[in-house]
Amino acid sequence: MKINSFAAFKALFDSFDGIVYLAETETHKLLFLNKKGCEILQISDIESKNLTCHEVLTHMNKQCPFCKEDQLNTSEFINWSVYNPIIDKDINIQECLINIENEIYHLNVGIISDSKSSGQIVNLNRPTDKRIHEYYNKIQKFIDVSRAHYEADHFYIAEPLTHKDHKFSFVAANDKEDKGTLGPTIIKRIFDLDFTESYLKNGYMLIEDFNEFVDSSLGITVASTDIHNLVVAPFDVNNPDLGFFAMDNINIDAFRKESKTFLTLGNHLCGIIIQKNMAQAKWQSTHDYLSNLSNRFGLTEIIENYDQRSHIGLIMLDINNLKEVNDTQGHKAGDQLIKNLADTLLNHFSDDNCFRIGGDEFIVLVMNPEDETVVNTQCDVIRKVLAENNISSAVGGLFVESLNGQFDKYLDDVDKIMYENKQLMKKEAALHR
Repeated sequence: MKINSFAAFKALFDSFDGIVYLAETETHKLLFLNKKGCEILQISDIESKNLTCHEVLTHMNKQCPFCKEDQLNTSEFINWSVYNPIIDKDINIQECLINIENEIYHLNVGIISDSKSSGQIVNLNRPTDKRIHEYYNKIQKFIDVSRAHYEADHFYIAEPLTHKDHKFSFVAANDKEDKGTLGPTIIKRIFDLDFTESYLKNGYMLIEDFNEFVDSSLGITVASTDIHNLVVAPFDVNNPDLGFFAMDNINIDAFRKESKTFLTLGNHLCGIIIQKNMAQAKWQSTHDYLSNLSNRFGLTEIIENYDQRSHIGLIMLDINNLKEVNDTQGHKAGDQLIKNLADTLLNHFSDDNCFRIGGDEFIVLVMNPEDETVVNTQCDVIRKVLAENNISSAVGGLFVESLNGQFDKYLDDVDKIMYENKQLMKKEAALHR
């Protein structure tokens, strides 16, 4: 593989969500380590340039025992995996020799696997909507860099297992105004075509004359589209059902010189998308769609990983008259009431501490409070902010010195305290009628 300059190399690889490094083949001196790699390996860019790749990656003063440099060439990537004890993670690796400014270097690209534990408790790693948005941002940044490097107008992604339904997750438009929408519509059809022979031979399908191809292959005659050429590639050549990505109006000469890099882009993009989908699936399984709060599964996950010897405060809320609102004003009004209470809680507490555990029941956790005064104060805060937002809800709080595996018991106890508050509120309401 050949790249014309170090600047182009850095633009392509610096934003990848994994470890990417470039090293001299004889001395193993590190010439480049991407930003995420510096973060994962806890080393600065400047520090890394004074060390060898094995000193940075494994803290060894000699070549890594698993090094495969003697097997590398400039025509293809070697794929393999290794466990790195320094970061306590498995790394899926792609590496090859790369020609930059007529010098040969060792390129290593590593995707971090989640198969090893980082030692952090689950609630610190629990995917949230913010984490998912981070993946979307990484994908968009990836698209922007790739589009700029190949001078492409649009970048298309058919996410894993969705291309058969013509569903596109991302389309990055160019900076100029689009003249029409026919091109992207046709590309949805192109993703369904069988390019197996070209995929197996090159890893991609390059359509140099888009309009002629559409006419001959799809039977669609178009006078003109904004698309002149198109390159399409599966995330995995051996498993096209995983999904596809494509760019249109690329600089074909630049692409031909760096087609191997293009395939590496696809593999890494697929990795980011899979991580995003896994995080999204995990988040959806532990969150309530209506309120956007964690659900009972999310609460169980937090409690199972909480220090059972530490203090904890349980605050239970139960919306008053939700059934009446549903019966008289409709379920849409009831749903809005639930959303309003959830939003009010999120304005004052971390989303890691707020849960919707039933139709009208909510829990707020107070982590490691000093005593019951702290819990009671938080109950007063909740009552105040609910009143300010015209939300009527019973509130009950309980200070627990240590759970000792008896969370369900304490949940029943705080439920009884909350119910007493609900009965008191009903009596007060009756007196003021």
